[in-house]
Amino acid sequence: MLYSDTGIAEAYARGVPMGGELLMPTNVEPTFLLRAEMDPMTLPLDCVQVINGWVRDGSSEEKIYDIVCSDGRLPNP
Repeated sequence: MLYSDTGIAEAYARGVPMGGELLMPTNVEPTFLLRAEMDPMTLPLDCVQVINGWVRDGSSEEKIYDIVCSDGRLPNP
């Protein structure tokens, strides 16, 4: 999708926007297409993260995944 002329349209048609809820069968692993662009009028992006949030026993929980970081830094494992 990244190099297709219709990639963005495909992502919007098949994907879930930031902040949306991803509903899938429990036996299927999701795949992600991440794209970030810097606003040229601001500071560079520091990192791209995926934040997984869920509710367990009435309590909200989250796990943060660093995907890529700037300045050659490696994401946290």
